[in-house]
Amino acid sequence: MNLEYLTIANQKKGYTEMGRTTAEEPKIPMRNLIVYKENNIELIFLVLADDKFISIRPPSSATMTKDEFISFVAAIGAEIKNYK
Repeated sequence: MNLEYLTIANQKKGYTEMGRTTAEEPKIPMRNLIVYKENNIELIFLVLADDKFISIRPPSSATMTKDEFISFVAAIGAEIKNYK
């Protein structure tokens, strides 16, 4: 988990240019961006501001499923959603 001071728009653009797909997950109770590589989650951004976000990489698929990881990040989002 990393706190980063970069623009989320540039992150989305960069990953899209690398052939990744991006989406927002409605189960996460704050603005977010999920980056997929070959239908697997590569990274989730919890957006605190246009130029500030927390990035979270999933653990090995052997330890946590995609749904479990999204639920885990949703729980983090619920705790920090009002932080700016």
